[in-house]
Amino acid sequence: MNLSFKQGKISALLGPNGAGKTTTISMMLGLMKPTSGEVRMLGSQAGVAQMVIHLIVIVVIFLTAALAHDIELTAVQWISCGMWLWLGSIPMLGLGALLGTLKNANTSIAIGNVLQMGLAIVGGLWMPLQNLPTWMQSIGQWLPSHSYASGAWNMVAGHMPGMSNFIILAGYGLLFMVLSVYIFNRREAV
Repeated sequence: MNLSFKQGKISALLGPNGAGKTTTISMMLGLMKPTSGEVRMLGSQAGVAQMVIHLIVIVVIFLTAALAHDIELTAVQWISCGMWLWLGSIPMLGLGALLGTLKNANTSIAIGNVLQMGLAIVGGLWMPLQNLPTWMQSIGQWLPSHSYASGAWNMVAGHMPGMSNFIILAGYGLLFMVLSVYIFNRREAV
């Protein structure tokens, strides 16, 4: 299949149930891997395109914060925080790749939603970690979502993220990527 979308036009994928609309979108989002061929977006592999899209989203959010909400940071804080948010999203892309190894797109999306919600709540993104029960705090401090947010808050406060933030994010990113490659290669061998 080869799709191209014209700039400034609204496009839709239409077809009967089972035609592959959800599967196509899931592959474009990196939630599923194609059984053959490759997904390219913006002329690049889907993972590279997702990183470009993440960078664009971060820039738009920062512009909104600065222009509409009068958030004032130094240029170094904006850039370092933006780079942290951008590179820190790699473990979540790895999680998406891992979910993409599931055979059913609907299952992949459902599990992804539950995982993202759990990571947000237990990782302290909805409320400060110290407001959660002690057992949740002890789990939350080791989650990638907590390290991701903690590093960004440190930068806004004028400090560098802790080494543990780097290690936890890199560890989860590596774990998710290795698992997804292993499962994908194992499926290909069968």
